[in-house]
Amino acid sequence: METEHLREYITLSQSLNYAKAAEALFMSQPALRSHVKALEDEVGSPLIVKRDGRLELSMAGRLFLKLARDIVSLSDDALASCRALAENCTTLLVSTMGYAPFEKLLTSAREHLHARHPETEIGLRFLRGAHANLSTIVEKKADFSLLPRVRGVDDPEPPFDPHFLPDVSFLHLGTERFLFWMTNDNPLFHREIVHARDLEGQSLLLGNTDNMLAAGAELLRYFAQAGARIELDPQPFACYDDYVYTPHNGFGIVVEQFHPTLASRSDFRMFSVAEFEIASDMLVIYDESRFDRCGQLFLDALRSLAPSSAAKG
Repeated sequence: METEHLREYITLSQSLNYAKAAEALFMSQPALRSHVKALEDEVGSPLIVKRDGRLELSMAGRLFLKLARDIVSLSDDALASCRALAENCTTLLVSTMGYAPFEKLLTSAREHLHARHPETEIGLRFLRGAHANLSTIVEKKADFSLLPRVRGVDDPEPPFDPHFLPDVSFLHLGTERFLFWMTNDNPLFHREIVHARDLEGQSLLLGNTDNMLAAGAELLRYFAQAGARIELDPQPFACYDDYVYTPHNGFGIVVEQFHPTLASRSDFRMFSVAEFEIASDMLVIYDESRFDRCGQLFLDALRSLAPSSAAKG
């Protein structure tokens, strides 16, 4: 039984004239008669009968009219409630890479928004794997993504322009220290102080995403200024842990605040190079144009709580 057929029956009951009802409903008389016949077949009784040359509702038709009005009213209320809910709730896909300050900011923004707009509901779905790159946002795989950006040798202190694509904006959450890591497969594993020249000829293992390759290019410059030459070894790993469980005698990069469980492993070591320190600007990237009303409200809350304001790429 279709709700639209019930609406047609209610309209027909007002005039009991197929021609007038069909005109009011912007449909043909045969179609209207067919829909009423379908209702009668489903009910198992005539709803409209002809007496003395005029149409009138049967006893079953009068009862059915009352129930049809109730059903249509409930249907309208349900649609209105669901549409109102849809306008005030959304689920956002987020890649945080487990970075605690970003996850805390997301939670605070949701609480901040709900306090000012109690009708809103924000769901946060956290993505796992290699999502910390520009293509994640451009290809709409995530709504927000953390992007650790290696600060270049000649880069100024923030604020700065990371030269993102026109539709990609960012929030600067702060600065962390980039460290290197190695496993006990590396011959330098037990060396107390590691110099850049000690890593001469070794491979820097990193992901093959655009931002990781850009980071690798900057790191080559750091080592070159320290008089050392290293090679990049891009790997298509989906999760960071895959790097350190793969046997090799090279080394990798990691933000100091990431992966506390790895840092506790006896066969894993984080270290810095004596000649230089590398800063990582922690950016949250997003495409504002894709947000609905609720998503925009959440973004406004995020901006208001972030350490610095958003800038266009």
